[in-house]
Amino acid sequence: VRVFQTPEIFSELSLLENVDGLNSAIGALEAEGGGKVPPVIASVIESVQKRARFMRNPTPGALASKLSWGGYTWFILGNISSAIVNLTQIPLVTYGLLAGEFGHVKAAGAIKDGFKAYFKFHKDDNTRLKVLGVPLADRTAFGGDFMTPEMKTLYDVALSKGIIRRTTSQELQEAKFGNVDSMTGRLVKTEMALGYVFQNSERANREVSLLAAYNLAKEKYGNKKISKDSDVTIAMERAFEIVEQANGPALAEAGPQLFQDSWGKVIGTFKRFALSQLYLQYKLLRDINPLIN
Repeated sequence: VRVFQTPEIFSELSLLENVDGLNSAIGALEAEGGGKVPPVIASVIESVQKRARFMRNPTPGALASKLSWGGYTWFILGNISSAIVNLTQIPLVTYGLLAGEFGHVKAAGAIKDGFKAYFKFHKDDNTRLKVLGVPLADRTAFGGDFMTPEMKTLYDVALSKGIIRRTTSQELQEAKFGNVDSMTGRLVKTEMALGYVFQNSERANREVSLLAAYNLAKEKYGNKKISKDSDVTIAMERAFEIVEQANGPALAEAGPQLFQDSWGKVIGTFKRFALSQLYLQYKLLRDINPLIN
């Protein structure tokens, strides 16, 4: 019997592995909310309580899923210009974040090295599907001689935390498809082929940003483990924060509640870049202006 390792299967396995910890964290917050807490903490607890159902089962409603996929298909599939615009994330946002923390020269050099690694175009193992004999597997920096023990650890931890590899297309496929056959048919192969360039532009954004941020953070803050029982290092933690700050969260359950389901999900799918930039500008303005909440 041949088993297809679909994105949906990976998501379900990840959910099963982490559900106990998630339930414990939610339970602890709800217990904390039973007492008197500062208003800021109370708002956090209230937000988590509202999002608990989606975090336990991060799947939008059937209608929102279909409309989101329709928006993605209409606006992005086969649209090379969308992929090109998507890649401006690195010079417009990532570079500024890195330059502000590590310096302009070092930021430019680290981004250049990140692109150099990515442009080796190692083949990922995220799918074995082909169209006209051409593999549809994504391209990645993490492969071949580049995959040293240090880079393998960085890749594995980033993958487990949803920092890399997760794309808009994969997220929508999980919501849209309900069985293995529907994810391996001709229509899906065509959709994957048309979305290949945009999907890989998303991966390039995150992988280049991750490599640049990690190397700069390692140089500035060191690379000690955050605890003896964890593979995560200080440099990794800071790099993950920068990647999410620049690109937004890859996981829907970690993003704004407004865009997790219903019409917010539909609008947020094909306008994610613009909306994430508006939110980023708001956060940056809030950081420098204490009058903004």
